[in-house]
This record gives sequence, structure tokens and C-alpha cells, in this order.
Amino acid sequence: MPTEKTSAERELVALAVSGITFLSPREKSVMYEAVNSVDEFALLEIKDISGIIGRTVKSRSWDGKSLPASARRSRAIMHTFDIQYTTVLSDDYPSALSNIPDKPFAIFYRGNLDILKNQCVGIVGSRLLTPEGKRDAATFAKAAAEAGLTVVSGLASGADSAAHIGALQTESGRTAAVLPSGIDTIVPASNKAIAAAVVKRGCLLSEYPPGTPPLNWRFVQRNRIIAGLSEDILVVQAPHASGALITADFAEEYDRNLYVLKSAFCQKALTAAMLKKQKLQAEKGKKKRKSICDYVANDGVPVVEDFADFVKCKSEAPGTRFFDVSEFSGFFEI
Repeated sequence: MPTEKTSAERELVALAVSGITFLSPREKSVMYEAVNSVDEFALLEIKDISGIIGRTVKSRSWDGKSLPASARRSRAIMHTFDIQYTTVLSDDYPSALSNIPDKPFAIFYRGNLDILKNQCVGIVGSRLLTPEGKRDAATFAKAAAEAGLTVVSGLASGADSAAHIGALQTESGRTAAVLPSGIDTIVPASNKAIAAAVVKRGCLLSEYPPGTPPLNWRFVQRNRIIAGLSEDILVVQAPHASGALITADFAEEYDRNLYVLKSAFCQKALTAAMLKKQKLQAEKGKKKRKSICDYVANDGVPVVEDFADFVKCKSEAPGTRFFDVSEFSGFFEI
């Protein structure tokens, strides 16, 4: 029978559990409840974990003996950088995230987590943003923040950076940046100044313990959190196989409202999309994915010009809008 953990023990166990990559979010919650002290992990074998979570685990990566030391290193980083945390079992866990099936077990953050209680709009798009896209993303984000929304993005170059900068230009500066690594590691490093501003006026967050590196698959997992936090998702510009379209997929899966910014179809965006298409066509084995045109033409995703048009669109009946993408599909589809 698990005993009541002290605050320090809860923190260490949460850090340890969050670092076990082969557990699902639900299984992490089960492990967190079952283990009383971080030092118990050193005594657990993979068969013990299988028994606790009710699933046969065949992972070769389990190294329980190193987990207590790793958790203590992460805690030292937390204290150095004033990083806080919450778990899905806590009252301050973001309510929007609690509604998605693969909600993260823990959220590590710096700044004001309460801004996620506001209505959130996620803004995503290409890292190679055109000047029109950069302008429109920043303008949209600024207007959204001025209207009291929290702008959520991923701190990447391009659309993400423009969105955070736009929101930070307002008096409230409400914006949240979700990282694909521990939040002691800013990705990309060139956005450290933006990250510092976000911490002062908004919130920097991640599901990964401090000290976790930004591996490729974690960027995809980061996208689900952006979608999960946001009632609405705006795609700025997205050529084929763009990470922004992965976020769009999550948005549809989570029954979020999805929108496309009209500048996604400006001439420079079309040129960039064609160049990306040609590059992918030259590579073998690329899996066909939905293009931005597919979302608009087949899924009925509306195209909006700016924030004012977005607000207007939200009050319209579904299916009211029509935007002909037939002349653009050749630029995006492979």
C-alpha cells in the first residue's frame, strides 16, 4: 500500500516517471501512485513494472539503478532555473490538456501557468516563413493577445517566433511556448531572448524533465500539446510534410477548431511550397500526407484573412465559407 509522499519525494518520483520513455501518460500516472520513493526505482526490474502497469513490457532501455541519480540531477536544474511542475493528478494542471487522450503526465514550466486558463489560440507554420507570413502571424497574435487570448506556439523559427513576438508586443504579453526538450534547453538557441521575454510575461513549458535533449520524435509530441492546449489552431503557412500539418492532424483528432491564414497561398508561399515539393520528389520513400489544400477542400477548414476575420468566422455556421484551392493544389501535393 503506497504511503503519503513528502513534497520532495513527490517531486523526485514525478521527475523519474516523466523520464521513462516507454510508458504511456496513463501508465506514468499509475507508476507515480505506486512508487513511494525515487530510490525504489533502483530495485525494480522490468517484470515489476509490467505488473504495476498491467502490460507486458519488453523494453531493453530500462536502467532503474540510474534513475534516482538522474531525477536528482533534474531537480538540481529545476532549482537553479526556478522551474516548477504540475502533474495530471494536481488541481493546477491545465484543464484543456486533461481532455485529450494522450495528455502528458507532467508539465514542467517557468512563468505564469495561469495564463493557460484563458482561451488559447495555437499559431503554427513553416520555419521558412515568407515576409507576408511573418507579418500576418505577428499581427494576428498581437490582436489575439489584445483581445485577451493566450497565444500558444512552439518557439521554433518562423511562424512560432512571429507569433510569440506579436503577442509580446501587447500590454498583457500572454503567450505560452511549448518546448520539445527540457525547458533548461532553448530550441533553437537563437531564440533565447524570446524565451526570456516569454518567461517574464507568459509561460515556457514542456512535458520533459530538465536535462532532456530535443530528439526528433519529441518535436512531434510537442505539437500535440500545442493542439491540446488550444481551442483554436491557426496554420500560417505549411508546405508538404510540414510539422504544422502534424499539429493540424492533432487538432482534428482532439476536435479543436482549425483555420488557415490566407497568406498561406500568397505567391512567395507557393514558390516555397513548390521548391519543397521538388526536393521531396527527388527523395525516395516519402510517405504521402495531406496537404494544406486537402484540409481546406476536403475537411472544410476555413481560410481567414486576419484576426478580425477569424472572430467573424467563429460566429458563422459551419460550412458557410468557401475558398477555392484548386489552382494551388499543384504547389503542395506530391
